[in-house]
Order: sequence, then C-alpha cells, then structure tokens
Amino acid sequence: EKITKWDAMMAPYKGVNVVSYHRDWIYLTKRHGLNIFSYIEPKETIPPSAGEVALLVKRMKEKQVPIVIVSPWQPQKISREVARQTGARFLSLPSTVNERSGVKDYISLFDKIYGELTQALKELQ
Repeated sequence: EKITKWDAMMAPYKGVNVVSYHRDWIYLTKRHGLNIFSYIEPKETIPPSAGEVALLVKRMKEKQVPIVIVSPWQPQKISREVARQTGARFLSLPSTVNERSGVKDYISLFDKIYGELTQALKELQ
C-alpha cells in the first residue's frame, strides 16, 4: 500500500536531473526514473578537488540541474556550496531510522524521504 503511494508521489518527476554527493541514492533514483547527472564525490570515499567541483558547477549550470541530494553523514558544507553556486536546491535526506525526529521505523523513514523529496521537487516547478 505504501509503495504504491510513494510510487505515485514520484511519478511526476521522472527524468529530473539530480546530483548526489555519494552513490547511496542510486536505488531510489533508478526506481523512480530520476537521472543522476553526476556525483560530487568523484570516486567512492575520495573528496572532490577544487577543480572537480568547479567543473561540476559549470556542468550543472549548463544543464540547469535543480537539486543536490545528500545524506546527513556526508559532507554538508561542500554539497551546500555546490547547490549555492548553481542555484540548485540542497536537500539532506535521512538515511536511517532515528536519524531525524519522527523517524522511528522503516515506514516512517520512507514517509520522511518521499515527503521531503517530493516537496522539494514540487517547489522547483
């Protein structure tokens, strides 16, 4: 029942380009047809250089990528800066139970993720 609801919530956003810090949102984006334009982290666990960030910012501006998605445990400062420089929306989504207020089990975790993600995407339109 919840999966059907979440799928319906995401349906209007199929094809939207997103940038993620790390590859941890790949399953969610694939399921809903979001396009991962790029990752801030160029290789797993290796922080980006200033040159890599500059190139990403340039590419994001050219393609008007509207959103940067990160998990709370990832570097927030650099992700916020990429979003600021490109005009993209910065969105830090919870990645585990008890990471945020009201996230007490997996159902409430996904309710929170889908609620925050669809709200952010809706505001971009």
